[in-house]
Amino acid sequence: MTDTLTDLKIRKIRPPENGRLEIADRRLAGLSLRVTRNGVKTFALRTRVNGRLVRVTLGRYPELSLAEARAKAHEAIAKARAGIEIGGGRRSSEGFAFDAVVRNYIDQQCRRFMKERSCREAERVLSVEFIANWRNRDVRKVTKQDVIAVVNEIFTRPQLDAKKRTVRTERPSAANHAFGHVRAFFNWCVGQGKIEISPCVGLRSPAPKKKRDRVLADDELAAIWRAAESLGYPYGGIVRLLITTVQRRSEVAGLRWEMLDWTERLWRVPGAENKSGREYVVPLSDFALSIIKGVPRIDQRLLFPAQRSDGKVFADWSKSKRRLDELSGVMDWTIHDLRRTGSTNLAKLGVAPHVKERVLNHLTGELGGVAGVYDIYSYLPEKRAALDLWAERIAEITDTGHERRWDIGMKPW
Repeated sequence: MTDTLTDLKIRKIRPPENGRLEIADRRLAGLSLRVTRNGVKTFALRTRVNGRLVRVTLGRYPELSLAEARAKAHEAIAKARAGIEIGGGRRSSEGFAFDAVVRNYIDQQCRRFMKERSCREAERVLSVEFIANWRNRDVRKVTKQDVIAVVNEIFTRPQLDAKKRTVRTERPSAANHAFGHVRAFFNWCVGQGKIEISPCVGLRSPAPKKKRDRVLADDELAAIWRAAESLGYPYGGIVRLLITTVQRRSEVAGLRWEMLDWTERLWRVPGAENKSGREYVVPLSDFALSIIKGVPRIDQRLLFPAQRSDGKVFADWSKSKRRLDELSGVMDWTIHDLRRTGSTNLAKLGVAPHVKERVLNHLTGELGGVAGVYDIYSYLPEKRAALDLWAERIAEITDTGHERRWDIGMKPW
C-alpha cells in the first residue's frame, strides 16, 4: 500500500485485525510505516548499499515524528549512496524468501544426495503444502506455530475417493510425511546458516507411526492375483510381478528391458535404482518369466511406461489400486503388504533368514573390490531356490497350475 504520509493520517490508522499493515511513503521512496495488530507503528527504510538491499528500522511513532523519520531516512540514503554501511535495522529479506530457499534446497541438497524419485517427492510436498502457504515469507520468520498450523491442516484434511466422497476424515500418514520433509528442509537451512534454530526443534510428529503388520491370507492373495489378471497390462502385470519377485514397487515399475538377462534368467537392479543403493540381482522363476513374456513391448526401454508421458514410468497408482480393490473384494491393504506377505511365506516355507533377507535386498553394508562383486552374486543359488519354492506356492494358492508356465528355452520375442 502506498500513500503520502502525514501526521494526521498516521494517527488515524487503525491496527489490522491480522498480520501487519505496511504503507510506503509516496513522498520519499524507500520510507515506509509498519503497523502491527497491537497498534505499534514503526518507520523503516529500504535502500541499497553497494548493490545489496538493506532494511533499516528508524524508530517508533510517535517517539519519532514523521519529519524526524524523513530526516533520518535522507541521511541514511546519503550514506548508502556513498557506499557507507548503514545499520541499526533488520537484515534484508532478499535471498531469504521461502520459495527461493526451497529451490536452493532442492538443487543443492535433494538432487545431489537423494534418488530421483525421493527428490521429486520432496519437491512435490514442499511446493504443494508449504510454498503454497509461505511463498514470500522470510524463511527466518517461520515459527513453530506456522509449522503446526500447516501440518494440522493436512492432518484434518478429508481423504476423498474418485467420486469426491469422504473416505477418511483424517490423514495422519500424510501429515507425518509432510512434517518429515519440512523438518529436513529447516535442518538444511540451519546447516547453511540461513537460520539459527529450526522451527521444528521440539516438535513431534503429528501422529504416532503405525508399523504395518498386514499379511494377506491365501484366499486374499488369490483374489488379488485373479483381479490383477483381469485388469491386465500394465498394472496387473506389475502386481503379479510384485507377488512373484517380492521386490519393491518402485523397482518393479521401473524395470527396463536391458536389466533382463534371458540366458541366466536374472534381473539386474542397479544401485541407483533400489533402496539399498547397491547393485543386486533377482533370480527369475519360471512363473515370473511367464509374466514378463506377456508384457507387450510398446516401449523400447521400459516394460511399464506411463500412458501419456514419453520416457516416464507408470504412475497411475491410486486409481488402479481402487479398481483392484473393487475387483478383488480385498480391503484395507497396501501394495507393500504384498512384499510382507511374500517374506512371511518364504519363512513358512523354511527359507533361511539370511537367504530371505538377501531375496528382499535387506543386506546392509558396503563392500568394495572383489568382495563387492562376489556379494552381488552371493547366495544366488539359494535365492533362486527360494523364489522357485515361492512360485510353486503361488501356483497352489492361485490355482494357476503348471499350464501357465512357458518353455524357458524359447526366445521371448
